[in-house]
Amino acid sequence: MKKKEFFKRAASITLSTGLILSSANFMYTPEASAKSFKAEDVLASLTPQQREALNQLELTDKTGLQGFTNEELSSDKEIEVIVQFQSKPGKIAVLDAEVKGKKLSQKTADEQVTKEHEQFKKDLQTFLSGSNLKGKKANNQITADYNTVYNGVSMKLPANQVESLLKSEVVKAVYKNETFKVDPITIQGENGTYSSPGTAVESIPYLKVDKLHQEGITGKGIKVGVIDTGIDYNHPDLKKVYKGGYDLVDMDNDPMETTYSDWQAAEFYPEVINNSTYYTSHGTHVAGTIAGQSSNSEISVKGVAPDVDLYAYRVLGPYGSGTSEAVMAGIEKAVEDDMDIINLSLGADINDPYYPTSTAINYAVLSGVTAVVAAGNAGPDKYTVGSPGTAALALTVGATDVPMSLSTFKGSIGSENSIDLISLARNYSDKLEDFDGQSFEVVNVGIGSKSDYSGKDVQGKIALIARGELALADKVNTAKQNGAVAVLLYNNEDGQINANLGEATTFVPTFSLTKAAGAQVLAQLQAGKTSFSFADYGVSQTEGDHLADFSSRGPVRQTYGIKPEVTAPGVSVLSTVPSYIVNPADQGNYQFAYARYSGTSMATPFTAGVAALMLQANSKLKPEDIKTALMNTADPLNGDYSVYEVGAGRINPYHAVNNGVSFQIIDKTLIPGADDLVEVQALTGVLSFNHELVDSNLNIKKSIKVKNNEKTKKTFSVTISEGKDSNSLKQNGMQLMVSNKITLKANEETSVSAKLLSHKKAKEGYYSGYITLTNTNDSSEQYRIPYTFRLLKEGFNNIDIANPAYSPGFLNDSNFDPFRNRFVFSTFNLSAPMEKMDVVLQDANSGNDLGLIGTVDLNGAVDNYDYGFILFNGTYNKFTGDGEQPISSEVSQVQEGHYKIKFIGTGLSGKVIMETRDLWVYLDKPSFTSSLDGISPFVEYKPGQETYPLEIQITDPIVDEMNKYGVSVDQTSNYMVLLLGRMGIPVLTYLHG
Repeated sequence: MKKKEFFKRAASITLSTGLILSSANFMYTPEASAKSFKAEDVLASLTPQQREALNQLELTDKTGLQGFTNEELSSDKEIEVIVQFQSKPGKIAVLDAEVKGKKLSQKTADEQVTKEHEQFKKDLQTFLSGSNLKGKKANNQITADYNTVYNGVSMKLPANQVESLLKSEVVKAVYKNETFKVDPITIQGENGTYSSPGTAVESIPYLKVDKLHQEGITGKGIKVGVIDTGIDYNHPDLKKVYKGGYDLVDMDNDPMETTYSDWQAAEFYPEVINNSTYYTSHGTHVAGTIAGQSSNSEISVKGVAPDVDLYAYRVLGPYGSGTSEAVMAGIEKAVEDDMDIINLSLGADINDPYYPTSTAINYAVLSGVTAVVAAGNAGPDKYTVGSPGTAALALTVGATDVPMSLSTFKGSIGSENSIDLISLARNYSDKLEDFDGQSFEVVNVGIGSKSDYSGKDVQGKIALIARGELALADKVNTAKQNGAVAVLLYNNEDGQINANLGEATTFVPTFSLTKAAGAQVLAQLQAGKTSFSFADYGVSQTEGDHLADFSSRGPVRQTYGIKPEVTAPGVSVLSTVPSYIVNPADQGNYQFAYARYSGTSMATPFTAGVAALMLQANSKLKPEDIKTALMNTADPLNGDYSVYEVGAGRINPYHAVNNGVSFQIIDKTLIPGADDLVEVQALTGVLSFNHELVDSNLNIKKSIKVKNNEKTKKTFSVTISEGKDSNSLKQNGMQLMVSNKITLKANEETSVSAKLLSHKKAKEGYYSGYITLTNTNDSSEQYRIPYTFRLLKEGFNNIDIANPAYSPGFLNDSNFDPFRNRFVFSTFNLSAPMEKMDVVLQDANSGNDLGLIGTVDLNGAVDNYDYGFILFNGTYNKFTGDGEQPISSEVSQVQEGHYKIKFIGTGLSGKVIMETRDLWVYLDKPSFTSSLDGISPFVEYKPGQETYPLEIQITDPIVDEMNKYGVSVDQTSNYMVLLLGRMGIPVLTYLHG
């Protein structure tokens, strides 16, 4: 497929009002002549200079400004930006030269980076000096320099000066400084899974991490950097392992979390914004999963790699929020500090593989650092993975659950027996089995609000509470505050409450009931039966290994890459938190400073910990080796998931550390270079045949490097299976060819070819699944390779005109009507990336192409994404028939009549795709009748009457005309606006229908 520069983009689509091919003044001309011109011929005849002169309906900004709107760039408000320079960082430039067979010394590469930084600062004095800003105030400040994992700066300046930065020859692109965040903490509530009645990390024994610890694999000597909200390094479970770090928010050597005391000192800031508290705990929870010391005899939080050297890089401040600038600075500092592994449980809602944070992660990996990144919590839809998890070289992680124990009872009250009870919440010190055989009085407290307890005594009794309106945790907290010994919480819909609140000092034992069971208990209470008994205590387990609904999915836009590559435990994860999270009044007490959180943020540190174990076991492993081994040894989940949802599957730590064989695909990926996207080698565990256009017979070959890490001969059988949402290879005349048997001698390293044969009539879409390799002498030794391929068909998934009946203002002699659409609006969705789209006005009756409305530059537009823009304002530029100037420079106005809008798309292959849609320029007013017609204009109200019924009928003949041409519209689309007074102030809108 033709390589295109995909990474330049802007955030909005804007419309130009005409076409400029010369410097002639605009003149309005009469309606277009009936002379016939074929638009595609006229457009094809344009010289590059003429094409360049077209006034664009801009989708992307070719000036190198990334993510800005025109409105933003016209403001003098201060804005933060990331400026990318032309050259790669020194170490990356050397590696790139080696790949290309060239010689480049580290000194020369570093000097080039330094030179560009110095030149940019000189250029700022030239281009942004007061004398060159035409009355604008010169006010700019460089806030950070990057030269290790990125070459550029972050800076502040007035938005209307941003474009001037491009005058510097060292500047490649300017990006808007986006906000990064940790997702609001999920303390399992409405949509979780059940929890253990114990107080230990369930995933450690389930995935045999404890067995690795027993074998002396604890991550000792491995440096892990947590790039997050900071760490409460005073926590007893972290104090020993914490070695240092840096605060990139406050710019000091103290990467402590934003504390409760910080919030108290920050006057006038709300405690909570968008479910996130001013004070933070996220980084501490992440750190506990990696390196918890299990120092608490009551609550055991042992990290995956408890003997690592733990470092903290605080890049997110109050409310768990920060900027691209700080995140990139944190990555750079961690690389400079020689971290072996960095953990980024953060992200932005930007599915862009070339966004600066993604580029910084790629460069960090090329520098030898394993970067483990959260996929995000925006699932379950496709394309929801965010940057920097979109980085090709990152190890991106999704979230799954593990089997978890839950306490069960049979309850009885009055004549009702065998009521199923399932544990929902408890205090750390509660022993639920002690309820077996006990009875308590039950009091109905409605939905459990504070007012529901008025006049009711629940001291030492059970509170019966209905689900709804209030958070489950708040219901339990209030019950405890009123002295309840336990809570029965019944559902407001069928089934048990699918939730787990876990443990907290503010909880009492709480049990879930079905809606039907709740009704039974209520009926017995109304009959005067109030004693409730517990019997038949038991412990059962959930199935586990299911993908969390919130876990973000791929593919990555533009590259169609698999993300996440693997999944790991990230649901109801018990870990460390600062003491002020549990009790702000007793901040030195860490006895119960633990909490259960859910998110890919929790799955990521588990994976980072496993990577540390792997590095301790084999210090020669490179980042790509760690990724490959984790993918090769991943286990399938319980359920049907696509490779774009779960990657290779759920990681298997013990198998990854002791992987007997490696199956590594020798591939390439694209990252931003000096002028365009450049290829770098990518060794990975996914077999990607990339993406190609339909209508071609394809023969795509890939190489798999196979290495036997053990001293015994092995033979593997090979099976291929298709995954969820995959087109069928066989039904589309396609073949994935891999040897059905692979034999390896002891410690042998060899390569195996994989070939994809695609038929030119194959259906467009995704082809994906798994290659499974099983040891013929030991079926327990099994490896997986996910494979992917996408066929693209150039064209539009849909393209529409939102308001096909249009009345331009210049054809109306009536007063200004604020309810009249001033423009014609359009939406479109591409089935494959395109180069451009020309928009032409056509006479619907004769079929003649009249002229050009404008051109959309689609460089950077992605497929399967809804775009909307202003299409037409009633003017166009006529086709002239003149070979030297085929399109007039004069702007013509459309007249009343029936037209067609012709959309002419040009694919990356050069293929032209055309779609037409009807448009009516229509001036006639609709007819209007009402129930008052034909009677006296005076209405007499009867005594006590406050309103008078009024029926209206609005009929517009154009509706029937539009229906003839397949436009879906009816008379209910009409509406009437009631205007008040001489000024015509709209007060009511009546819809007809």
